[in-house]
Amino acid sequence: MISLDKGTIVLQYLLLAGAFFIPVANTCSQFFLYLSALLFTCLLLTYKPVDIFESRMFRLATCFALIAILSLFTGIYFERTLDKLHRLCLLLTIPAIAFAFKDDAGKFSWKCVVALLLGTVTLAIYDTIRYPIQITQWELWEGLASIKHADFTAYVQSLGNMRDPQFYMVGLLIAVILFCYTDTKVVKFLLIAAMLLIGIAFIYQFKRGSWFAFGFSFIILISFIRRPKLIFPIIAVAVLFLAIPQVRERLTQVVDEFDVNHGGRLVLWTKVAPKVIQDHPLGVGYKATRWEDFHASYRLIAPDLDHLHNNILQITAELGWLGIIVWLVWMVYTVHLLWLNFKRSRAKGCDFRSVSTLCLLVAFIALLFEGMVEYNFGDGEIFMLFCMIFGLAELLRATGQEEASLET
Repeated sequence: MISLDKGTIVLQYLLLAGAFFIPVANTCSQFFLYLSALLFTCLLLTYKPVDIFESRMFRLATCFALIAILSLFTGIYFERTLDKLHRLCLLLTIPAIAFAFKDDAGKFSWKCVVALLLGTVTLAIYDTIRYPIQITQWELWEGLASIKHADFTAYVQSLGNMRDPQFYMVGLLIAVILFCYTDTKVVKFLLIAAMLLIGIAFIYQFKRGSWFAFGFSFIILISFIRRPKLIFPIIAVAVLFLAIPQVRERLTQVVDEFDVNHGGRLVLWTKVAPKVIQDHPLGVGYKATRWEDFHASYRLIAPDLDHLHNNILQITAELGWLGIIVWLVWMVYTVHLLWLNFKRSRAKGCDFRSVSTLCLLVAFIALLFEGMVEYNFGDGEIFMLFCMIFGLAELLRATGQEEASLET
């Protein structure tokens, strides 16, 4: 049997590898994070090093998981729910992170943030190479003049997905924060290069929700770090951004989402969601909604659409009123926890802890903004990112309390 010390070291490497691979490869990140959950469970059962239920964060996560499991019986789609319950095992990464990194929370939380950024840069490098190649392979491509083709924007959009732009959104915010708090010229240069790569890949995705969420989160970031001068470079970037015709085209298409004849988000939020929730007050089951459920409420629904493009409405539809209440308390508690950690660490000066806490806080706020127009809490990769943030927030809380008690 592996010793507790060696097991803890292995657990640290597994979690850091998981943080790196979350943006890069779903299979790899799942391998490392599921393995870390398994290893932590073995260490917990063998050595009992911590009481995981002392953590309010994990108690809230456990309540959410129990409601999801209960939805097997209160919902209407047993098999669909059962097929998705395995991902709840990833919630064990919350106490695993808090346990594995407790000896130097600030340093290890910073390493996790950097690992996530490096993974995002790796993904951005791949996309900045992949997109031009695939664009030139378009069946209607006839040179640069094809950029003006009416279907060009739709084709480029089809090359992306709903997951990657959220990683670019978070990675770009992290890079900006690290740039603001570093004095080393080489590091600043590398961060500028990272921001350029991520920014290009971010534009390629043509996902408006992530663009808007980034903008709102950036404004909040400026208020947190009290650097109003950052407004000027962001205005310059916004002007260049809006100078791209395809960007303007995507932004003007927002009105389609509020056209009842288009079957967009307004229809989902005002006609479909209320009907599904009213018919199933206990929820249809965790991750179990189907296109047929939506089409029965409103006929003009896009084919294969099986979620409501909103975290609150979707979780209510899946887990009922009890589920959404627990989820909302969980999210508010996490924001509150990260904010308190940031204030406490900032009062002590700029260090690994304060910078990483700010990165986590702004990233979490950005994901919540995105969740207003997407069901990102239900996306496998983004759910892993949420779990990493929950775990690091709990780590910083627990170690912060210990430091405060030692000081008094």
